[in-house]
Amino acid sequence: MSYYIFIRSKNSVIVKTYITCPACGTVNVDVDYCINCGQIINVIKRRTLERKQRENERIYLRQASSINKQPSWISRWRKDKNPLKKITGGIIYVVYIITISVAAFLAYIAGIISA
Repeated sequence: MSYYIFIRSKNSVIVKTYITCPACGTVNVDVDYCINCGQIINVIKRRTLERKQRENERIYLRQASSINKQPSWISRWRKDKNPLKKITGGIIYVVYIITISVAAFLAYIAGIISA
């Protein structure tokens, strides 16, 4: 709970914000963190920190999912108990890696030629 007190002086108005800490119940004056327990009591600051934390989690998950992106059926076939599927999955995986490597090399060569 928060409330404001307006104090009028000669040339200006002074605003004091009293905020009650939800964790310990201490009344704090014009601060973002509780004086007694240290919890964030400024709603705007708390929401900003929560948004930044959620955005960092999204970025981390996006990066983690895109690091090793190969078709899932290839990895399933390579781990299968059936030897025919295991060998076929291994061969397809090797062809996949070679294809990606050749494409990367050609892109590198094209970048050097154009520069």
